Amino acid sequence: MSVQIINLTEQLVSQSVEDLLRDYPPYPHQEIFSNPYTRQRLVAQVLNRSRNRYVVLRESENTPFQFDSSVYLTEERLQIENLVHRKIAQIVKENTAIYRKLNALYYSSKCQPSNWFG
Repeated sequence: MSVQIINLTEQLVSQSVEDLLRDYPPYPHQEIFSNPYTRQRLVAQVLNRSRNRYVVLRESENTPFQFDSSVYLTEERLQIENLVHRKIAQIVKENTAIYRKLNALYYSSKCQPSNWFG
């Protein structure tokens, strides 16, 4: 008899990320998290700081699993949302610092004085 283990917290975090990112401005927040790697990094960081809940499904149970966030208390959902907000801010801050450095390098190499005038 095989079983399938489903991480309920991962589904809640993914759902929260989707919902919360809609409220953020397109640039830089939504642009940064349009990258699947960055979005997965956000979910992983939130999961590492959260208590995870799992459900075990037996193969004999042919009913498809439907996630219901009501298994979490309101306080737990709010804690996860707060953590998502903090991690979004942290990742955006890291990425904007990287973009600034890259832009500075790019434009500093393009803005060299010309020898054309002698």
